[in-house]
Amino acid sequence: MSFKRLSYALMASLLPFSYAVSAAPINDLFTDATPITALPYSVEQQVEEATNSTNEVIPSCAAKAANSVWYEYTATEAQTILFNTKDSSYDTVLSIWQGDTHPLTEVACNDDSLLNDDFAQVTLNTTVNQRYFINIAGFDGGSGDLKLNAIPVNFLVNDDLANATSISQTTVQIIQTTQGSSNEPDEVAASCGGNSGASVWYRYTATENETVVFDTLGSDFDTVLSLWSGSQHPLTEVACSDEINGDPQSLLSLEAEKDNSYLIRVSGNISAGQPVPETGTLLFNISSPPSNDLPENALEITALPYSHSQLTTSAGHEDQEESASCAPSGASVWYRYTATADQSVSFSTDKSNFDTVMSVWKNEDNELTEVACNDDGISDDVQTQISQTTLSVTKDSTYLISVAGVSEATGALVFSAKVVENDLTITSQPQSQTITVDDTVTLTVEASGTDPKEYQWYQGSTGDTNQPVGSNSASFTSDALNSSTEFWVSVKNITGEVNSDTAIITVETTTTDSNGTGISAAGITLATTANFTAELVKEGVLLDGTASTEDDISLTMSVSVDSAHLGETAELILVAGYQFDQESDLLFFMRGEEINQWNLWSGVMGDLTAVNTIDSLVDSFDVTIHTGNLPFGELLIYAGYRLTNGSVFFNGVPVAIAVTD
Repeated sequence: MSFKRLSYALMASLLPFSYAVSAAPINDLFTDATPITALPYSVEQQVEEATNSTNEVIPSCAAKAANSVWYEYTATEAQTILFNTKDSSYDTVLSIWQGDTHPLTEVACNDDSLLNDDFAQVTLNTTVNQRYFINIAGFDGGSGDLKLNAIPVNFLVNDDLANATSISQTTVQIIQTTQGSSNEPDEVAASCGGNSGASVWYRYTATENETVVFDTLGSDFDTVLSLWSGSQHPLTEVACSDEINGDPQSLLSLEAEKDNSYLIRVSGNISAGQPVPETGTLLFNISSPPSNDLPENALEITALPYSHSQLTTSAGHEDQEESASCAPSGASVWYRYTATADQSVSFSTDKSNFDTVMSVWKNEDNELTEVACNDDGISDDVQTQISQTTLSVTKDSTYLISVAGVSEATGALVFSAKVVENDLTITSQPQSQTITVDDTVTLTVEASGTDPKEYQWYQGSTGDTNQPVGSNSASFTSDALNSSTEFWVSVKNITGEVNSDTAIITVETTTTDSNGTGISAAGITLATTANFTAELVKEGVLLDGTASTEDDISLTMSVSVDSAHLGETAELILVAGYQFDQESDLLFFMRGEEINQWNLWSGVMGDLTAVNTIDSLVDSFDVTIHTGNLPFGELLIYAGYRLTNGSVFFNGVPVAIAVTD
């Protein structure tokens, strides 16, 4: 976007100009809620630094909910919307609120879905033009990678057999309401379940000979799923499912023949004493057998922690397939993990809804050798039907993990893997110091935990592994330093790894002719000799910091590079602060590759994009910041360069320009 095209009416409030690397999510406060502008909607967000606001009401369904983020939706029509946090990496609590200030009024709340999983699910009936706030908190203050889904629920169109919804794909999810559904004359109730209530209908036509799985997982009411043959009522029942291993939702597997059509009935299960059939929001799913049914098709675990959910109903167990030694096992699925480090990894089937047995295997001499097996693991200090094993793995070694049902059990599997909590603790951190130019610095670290320990020192802020500088010692002595920098150390043992704090080494200088400011990736101020000189020119005449919206101007800056940075690779950074008037928010923009291409910036260092890359810094260079007209208002211009370690050096005092009509 060019300066000339800036529209105050379209501007949104942004974070103040800062250099924070670790901060609360931008939607940490409900006043900064992320807008949901269209449905269906799905977003992923990292929420590690989320907090709670003063007077923020705890959701009614989970007293331990904390550390929340907010989304906002204004209904464009009266409809039903399904919100859930499926595939999030932590235990979530989802609630919906109305109001203008805290304390808000709760509209709906859910901790665990009907399957008692860690993800939450809420169905909302909206009123046109009504604004709703969606809050996602962590159970017991947990956090991690959030995934929020908002999906409109289809209206009831398939109440009668003649209007059955036609499907031919093998991977489908249909979300609809069954409220208002009924039974037709001569419609036969399903044979399973206490009683089969009001129904909806689907027609599945197979495009090839295939195994197909139908289920109602995720629905918010007790379902009965049945399969029928015939063309009109009364039909003939072929198969029926009421529960999946005790859960109130249903699943059926079908060996379908090419070009044949099959009728599927989904009804509510009428509870004792309930006067009307149970209805609600139905999630009707069609899927194929697991892709990881055999060891050679094992799913890759690409990173830890890892979580994966799937149905094992149509999984098989081949005659030549290896079986777990610790329990009789049936249908199985497989995962593959290649260790990235020597560490302890825990594999678990916690939250699965059937009796599992897990075995871990290594391929040695083209034969699978079992290295671990578990039938009943421990969850919340209680021995359960889940399986869990912790294994010390070797870097670059590959392990195959089989999850099967005890005897012939199948169901909804939740498989996870994570590095176990290590016993390392840093008892004495490397200390920040102040030195003079060309001095060296010696840093030390002390750590408790299992021996032997390995040490790796790095230049930069904690977590930045781009510049290793020393290893295999609890102490480190730097080369002579002529500019401020940072160091940290990683300590490892068999149980895991722990990183130290950042030690900031400040190099004192006596330079007085620099107007530059240095900021490390961690937000620490650094000394620098860099200098920046700007010129605002109109038709060859130097302006004094004021211009008109009609002026055709050129804004340039001369950059004198810090001598300590000569020859380094760097990125050119240009930022403009803009304020329409004294009552308006101060907004920040970052420039793209084109001269007049400016994009909104959040104010967070990690989001700051570069104009271009400078392969090797020289003594000085000139930058054309902007040409053409400027918008009405106040401008603050920053220019500088960013080194590969994330440190940014720029004009500490911005170039201020007042633009009049």
